[in-house]
Amino acid sequence: MAKLNDTEIGKRRWDESKRTRTGKVPGYQSVNDPEVGGLHLRIFPPKATTGQSAKVFYLGYGPSTGRKFYRIGQFGDGWSLEAARREARKLRRNFYDHSVDPNKSRQKRIQDAKGRLTVEDLVEAYQAAKEGVWVASYTASNKLHGTRLNDAVGSLFADELTSRAVLGIFDGIKKGSSSQADL
Repeated sequence: MAKLNDTEIGKRRWDESKRTRTGKVPGYQSVNDPEVGGLHLRIFPPKATTGQSAKVFYLGYGPSTGRKFYRIGQFGDGWSLEAARREARKLRRNFYDHSVDPNKSRQKRIQDAKGRLTVEDLVEAYQAAKEGVWVASYTASNKLHGTRLNDAVGSLFADELTSRAVLGIFDGIKKGSSSQADL
């Protein structure tokens, strides 16, 4: 086998001739990375609609019996081989040195994120609370400002923003909008 690199991964395709011991089509075909133990690329069968097969990096960790797998990411979707190797090394180090299970860690991050408010949630709640109090023109203006704020940072968690970051965001919004002097 040639040394694994991004070009080699790009050339790899689903091989129709490969079968399991019982003769069935496997769920995926695997290519191991020779540099990082446990890191492998899974090539999934092509989808009927697009005809393209997904190539996804996985890390196998833990003892050989009851081995667990962590999905790093899809090749080409922001994940190159080198980025996947860096992530795999970090995950292996955390697992073997500090006993941090990557799958449990991901689940905890997702649960924590569900309890946190995004900027978009706060803008929506604020505008809903002020709906009947404001004059119609003032409401329309604030909805425009809320839309611009959501476009800039709506998906960020509100508790992560600092006052300095907020000032920078508002300065950017202000530069993009017309001023009263120009009208």
